[in-house]
Amino acid sequence: MILVRLSACHPKNTPHLCIFIVEGKSRQNSSIASATVPPRGVTRQRTEVGPVVPVESQVALTPCQRMAQLLATRASKEDNTIESVEGLLPYARGTARNDNISIRMKLLWVSDHTYGQWKLVRLHFVDAGAPEPLQNMLNVFFDRYDDNRQDVDSLLFTATIWSMENDSDFLPPPGAIVTIKEYSNLQVLRDSQCQLTTKIGNLSWE
Repeated sequence: MILVRLSACHPKNTPHLCIFIVEGKSRQNSSIASATVPPRGVTRQRTEVGPVVPVESQVALTPCQRMAQLLATRASKEDNTIESVEGLLPYARGTARNDNISIRMKLLWVSDHTYGQWKLVRLHFVDAGAPEPLQNMLNVFFDRYDDNRQDVDSLLFTATIWSMENDSDFLPPPGAIVTIKEYSNLQVLRDSQCQLTTKIGNLSWE
């Protein structure tokens, strides 16, 4: 710290500037140190808070309006209908999303099966737009199925329904164009055999 004072230290008693250098730690007034002075040219800004505006309450929809809104939402979604085995394969392999697709195929025949004590049927489908007559396709696929099972299954699509027999009146007839809206376990076996599991209530046909 440097102290500067005027004193008569000169031999001729003339006022003289005397400088004393004192080593030590300077003391600062705590009140000055604690005070924060903004830089020159900087002004403090005051935030103005506007009046509180109440949020308007939402008007409740009537049941009819809610149903109309629900139907409009469903109609806006694209209905992706698959009508061929080749077109279904990417979804069964998982390379395409299948969260909003329905399946529309032509039924060839229904076969009975058992799994332990459970009975089930398998519906064998071909492309919906297959141009051949039903009997011609049955001669090619059904009559030769036992000796060519894997080859036939790779060209067709199979849907399994549990707790059902092939003579049930609830099943669609051969030759019908069947639409499956809901299903589970859509998969591909042996890289080419497309199949799924569904319920009779999920089927409609024409």
